[in-house]
Amino acid sequence: MKTLITDLIHVLKEKCVINDDMIRSKTPLSPSEYRAVLSLNPDDQISSASFSDRLGLSPSRGSRVIDKMVANGFIRRDTLSNNRRAQVISLAPEGLNLKKQINQLMFDCEEKIKVQMTDSEYANAEKSLKQLISIL
Repeated sequence: MKTLITDLIHVLKEKCVINDDMIRSKTPLSPSEYRAVLSLNPDDQISSASFSDRLGLSPSRGSRVIDKMVANGFIRRDTLSNNRRAQVISLAPEGLNLKKQINQLMFDCEEKIKVQMTDSEYANAEKSLKQLISIL
């Protein structure tokens, strides 16, 4: 019986989830906070609603995650100077440090993959994964 691509995707997903959990376990972050740090770029200043949308959270759940992350010093919540009712979320210095640590762990994982493949195999794998993502 032929192996289905969807079966292979599932196996790859499980391996990625395990790796992601291992990386997250090296941080003080909950799963939602970890996804939040990953979703925020260093120069981002986004609304609470955009933050919740990025993480696929309800506005109330997003607000609770924001409150906890602000209390722990991972993100900042600032009021816009031109609209005192509007607030924006951005990474605080501690959040930026965590993001750098997470990125380094992900880079290390990427290197483990790269050393097992030729440049051509790596390029083909990347192209194929991008194609699958665009299809799905």
